[in-house]
Amino acid sequence: MSPEGLRDDLLGNSMAHAVLNGAPSVPSRHEGSFQEQVLDALHLIDEFIVELTRVRTILDPLEALYPDDAFGED
Repeated sequence: MSPEGLRDDLLGNSMAHAVLNGAPSVPSRHEGSFQEQVLDALHLIDEFIVELTRVRTILDPLEALYPDDAFGED
């Protein structure tokens, strides 16, 4: 994946996040230095990891509700 593709993916996810949660989006190409943009992208990735970890923690107990393969067999 090219750096532009990664940036576009992050920007798209950031926009969705902003719409759903009111969070700020990734700055555009013209805002801040390259180093600031990289740090912003890394910060955004860290936020996604924290949020996904939180969701996983919530969903993990639901796995126990899935029936075993042998469920209902006699």
